[in-house]
Amino acid sequence: MRDYLQQNTNNMATKDQCISYCVRSTRGFTLIELLTIVAILGILSAITAGFLIGSRKTAYEITIKHDLQIFARVQEAYFAEHDTFVGSNGQSIRSDGVDSDFELEGFSPSQGVCITITSGDPGNPFDPGNPYIAEGKHNAVDSVFEYNFVTKTTTKK
Repeated sequence: MRDYLQQNTNNMATKDQCISYCVRSTRGFTLIELLTIVAILGILSAITAGFLIGSRKTAYEITIKHDLQIFARVQEAYFAEHDTFVGSNGQSIRSDGVDSDFELEGFSPSQGVCITITSGDPGNPFDPGNPYIAEGKHNAVDSVFEYNFVTKTTTKK
């Protein structure tokens, strides 16, 4: 009987040790584990933020190019009816909080976009020696694009 009690006592001590160990090990994370998790989250958020900033710039640039192409189509349609373009060198049509110098029926730029006529004669916009050129920019980015009405191309300046 004594051996049996001794064995049960030994087993209980082992169980108590296990319970004590298990409780200690599940109290929480160690400082090293928490710092590792914070470091990983910081790296992931930095990568994501960089990607989002680049995506935003690309979106604004696409908006500028799209507005220039729509502006060109509406100008050409206006030219077909009136034999002239709207707007002359230095004038702008905009939606960036500043008043526009001219209006073009059927066109209004996207929010933050300004389109400025930089060269050309509105009465002869397709003259290769003096092409009608419109420059577009958005107030949120430094990118500037221009549309040449003779070559019908959009290029980044």
